[in-house]
Amino acid sequence: MITQHSWIFLSVYEGLRRKLFNLDLINMAHLGTRAFEEIGGEVVQTTTFVIRNYRTSQYKATYCRLVDYLSEDAKRVAYLEGSNQYHITQELIQRIPGNPIAYWVSEQFVSIFSAPAFTEYSISDGQNKTGNNAKYLREFWEVSNLDVGIGKKWLFYAKGGGYRKWYGNLSETINWSEEARKFYRQDKICRIIPEYLWYKVGITWSLISNNPSFRVLPEAATFDVGGSSVFLKDDKGLYFYLGLLNSKVFLQIQQVMNPTINIQVKDVRIMPVKKAMQEMIEEMLMI
Repeated sequence: MITQHSWIFLSVYEGLRRKLFNLDLINMAHLGTRAFEEIGGEVVQTTTFVIRNYRTSQYKATYCRLVDYLSEDAKRVAYLEGSNQYHITQELIQRIPGNPIAYWVSEQFVSIFSAPAFTEYSISDGQNKTGNNAKYLREFWEVSNLDVGIGKKWLFYAKGGGYRKWYGNLSETINWSEEARKFYRQDKICRIIPEYLWYKVGITWSLISNNPSFRVLPEAATFDVGGSSVFLKDDKGLYFYLGLLNSKVFLQIQQVMNPTINIQVKDVRIMPVKKAMQEMIEEMLMI
């Protein structure tokens, strides 16, 4: 078969992948974009594969990764030359949460998923939605700085934005007056995060990004879906988790678990965390 490649990775197709793991995937040519001269652009990404109708234990399928070749001819030549081939068992893939067909990863890489997920150390509980941004949002320079902060009319509002690590992208403010909050609670379109998360420091990022970057969500700020955020069960670990999310390690995990431009909360919280690393770093910070 030849299909779009989204079923290989996206969580919505996890059930399909589990069914296919009852069979042998013999080989796959992961074509990516520009596999056909008639179809240009970066939207259509394809893969072609062969499956047989039974399962052989520890069978190693052959995968050919052609996504980095940018023309039909280049992909054909690379495939016939046997370039970028990987041989991996389905048993190894099934050890990755969600079972994405990440055929290029090593057994050492897969082993990190034995550690607890970031889900165990973080909190995600809703998001804000004003229902009328033109009425309830303002750029920070449109309001008095004396009216921005905890217990005041306006809070900084994380809505995503461009690539920026550690801090920033807080150019907008949201009306957080008692009257506005009452509206967010009662209106059918609106959403408001639960009160126990108000004024709590967290970690935020841009929902849509080719290159994810994570930033502190300060106490005097809140967020919407574009500036997706999580909070920590123990705020002492804030800078450890922020550093881990901004590391090449997380980027590699993200490319395996969700190689799309939509970085959702579940994609971040699935990151494995080795507590020994956190304890070591916390000791270093105390020196």
